[in-house]
Amino acid sequence: MVHLTFSTLLNFLENTLSPDARVAVEAHLAGPCPQCQANLARVRVMLDVLSKQDETVAPPENVIRRVIAAFRPPPSVSSLRRIVASLLFDNFRQAPLAAVRGAAQPRQLLFSVEGLDIDVQITSERDGATLIGQALDRDRVALEPRPFVRLYRSGEVLDASESDSHGQFAFRAVPPGAYNLGIELGSTEIVLDGIELAND
Repeated sequence: MVHLTFSTLLNFLENTLSPDARVAVEAHLAGPCPQCQANLARVRVMLDVLSKQDETVAPPENVIRRVIAAFRPPPSVSSLRRIVASLLFDNFRQAPLAAVRGAAQPRQLLFSVEGLDIDVQITSERDGATLIGQALDRDRVALEPRPFVRLYRSGEVLDASESDSHGQFAFRAVPPGAYNLGIELGSTEIVLDGIELAND
């Protein structure tokens, strides 16, 4: 016995066979032909799955950034010159206590290294801290290539992001803890040590 092909069964279910071919398929299935009936059931299930509406959703932005970071490992220690930036200003330590009271008060940090100023603002929120920063040339010249920023925790990259054309970068919903920021500029990584993040 010659059995029906999956292509014929698919056309049968999609009503694209000629009238004579359709009659022949129905007669073969009614023969009966258990194998072709089982294949017809498989094709019907396949069509049912394919006809369902796509309910997938786009992954969150921070997940995309972490995937990008996973495929862009930091250069080896031997090929990367690391410089630790100096902390010039911390409003939680240097501003008068009366000026920093209030749960919504963000923390402002200013780092400096080799002709660059790096501003960092930390805001504590319920789902984790938001860290927004900007790396600026002191002459306000756009940095090229754009800085690639990594958020380190215990030496491991937790998150990473390329800055925009103004040297701005952001990390959101960051769990509380102690972090380092690494700002890659060509063959140099500028390190911002000991950044403490806390929930609101």
